[in-house]
Amino acid sequence: MKLFLPKNESINKSEISRIFWVASFFAIFAVVCVHIQMANKYMARTFSALACVAVPIFLIRSGYYLNYSDPPLKFWKKKLLNIIIPWIVVGTIIYINTLLFENNVGSFKGYLLYIAGYNTWI
Repeated sequence: MKLFLPKNESINKSEISRIFWVASFFAIFAVVCVHIQMANKYMARTFSALACVAVPIFLIRSGYYLNYSDPPLKFWKKKLLNIIIPWIVVGTIIYINTLLFENNVGSFKGYLLYIAGYNTWI
């Protein structure tokens, strides 16, 4: 694969797709390694540095595959049904579970912060 191409050459979509899949593998591996509790602090620092690269890889990959042919209303409807509603449902179930098993007193503000990911793994 050539990184710098002359103006008249281009990379086909399948080659870009392969590049994104390989980059995604390393990004997923880095994120998994960061979330595993590591005893060795040097390994933990190394994987934390790799994870700083993983998030931009995911953002670039998702932006490349974003389909702009959909009208904005259809786009947001798909995001609402596929991401936002499941996020809220699962987050609510986990929040209620933590309240029950940790004997905490919940509040609406605490719930909103939990769903937003404040001091949680969500």
